[in-house]
Amino acid sequence: MKKLGLCTAVFLLFSQPVFAMLPLTPNTIQSAQTYGAERKGASLGEVLAPWTVYDRKQMNPYGLRERVVVYTPYLTAAVDARQRASEGNTPTVAQGMKVAKQYDGVLALGLNLSTSVKLEPKNLKVKLYQGQKVLEPYYCNLNSASQRDMEIPNKQSGELEDNNVWDLQYFVYFDLTKVDPSRTMVLAATDEYGGTREFVLKLTAMN
Repeated sequence: MKKLGLCTAVFLLFSQPVFAMLPLTPNTIQSAQTYGAERKGASLGEVLAPWTVYDRKQMNPYGLRERVVVYTPYLTAAVDARQRASEGNTPTVAQGMKVAKQYDGVLALGLNLSTSVKLEPKNLKVKLYQGQKVLEPYYCNLNSASQRDMEIPNKQSGELEDNNVWDLQYFVYFDLTKVDPSRTMVLAATDEYGGTREFVLKLTAMN
């Protein structure tokens, strides 16, 4: 029995690239909860790392590891299990299924951007490209905002100048039924201060 459990764990480890595409079944939720509970001592960033994509352009002068986290149903169940395990509780399949179902059919993205102002969602242009198809999110909200100091070269003199920079986290939601999750997508996020960032999303390669 132990050998079977070990084989199952190894199989899940190497099948991880398709976690974003897994159907919501008790077995799927259990594997997600195992993933999360085993990482109860890890930072949230470590847990989210396999689902994190960084800006491929990196042209924003205020940018600091600008990224997108793809919150698949699997990942949300794993994050929930990690939190419960860290509190000394045992996650149940029913609770994990409840959490995961909130993200079924939804492309939920945690979008982390940096810019020189506290940018409201209405001033941020977000679009999802897949082939000839272009989608806009059906909802976007500013979840958190914090300031930091950053030295940025002056455009005229080239000398470093102190700037106040905002690190902003948005939650952005698309209707997953309107795209083909097996094909590559590009998320573009643009504001007048930081320019355009591009994030290549490959749901079948999330690991």
